[in-house]
Amino acid sequence: MTVELLPIEPLPIEPLPRADWRESVALAADLALVGIAVTIGCLSVVGAGGTLVAASVAVGQAAAHRSFPPVRQLLGTLRWALLPGLGALLAAAVPAGLLLLDALAVADGRVPGGVPLLAATGLVAAGAVALASVALVRLGQTGGRGYRAAVRYAARLLVRRPLLGVAVVPTVAGPVLLGALVPATALLVPGFALFGLHAGGTPAWRSGLAATPAEPPQAALDRWLRRRGRA
Repeated sequence: MTVELLPIEPLPIEPLPRADWRESVALAADLALVGIAVTIGCLSVVGAGGTLVAASVAVGQAAAHRSFPPVRQLLGTLRWALLPGLGALLAAAVPAGLLLLDALAVADGRVPGGVPLLAATGLVAAGAVALASVALVRLGQTGGRGYRAAVRYAARLLVRRPLLGVAVVPTVAGPVLLGALVPATALLVPGFALFGLHAGGTPAWRSGLAATPAEPPQAALDRWLRRRGRA
């Protein structure tokens, strides 16, 4: 007796239905709360890295599935990400400080080079901002796990899609400028900036280098733990 296997057709991926105004208002309120939480968490400096990762996990699920993870899960992500986040923050602070010192020295005329060198420094800084932003979003897609893998992923994606970096920089710089010009909004803009990164980057990542589409953080965490268990 022979059994004929029928070909398996892939399931179509249908976009989420358009949200009505009440869902949009609720999402905006939740993003404002995320921004306040990020601002408070970053005041300690030590917890800034873990706070940003936990916020990216929350906003990533909201952008992909219109729902936030449970608070208990986010607190667990924050607790796990405090130490790795501090290491990542220190690793990013060193080149950022060097770029700032270089830009100030060139602007004051203490270092020769003038406008061309200052423009080159700005381009390097913009590339670093794009790399860090894409890596942060990738951490949000994987439940806050795999820092080095997220950086490698971000570097490969930006090399393959340089225009994505051009779009990422104003997505980050716009809210920062708004918070500087209108201090009353400084507490709110981090959540909206993260949402802009996640919502704008998800289609590119789904069609780019990502091995799997964006998934709920808990599913990503379970898959990561299973892979670690087989290693």
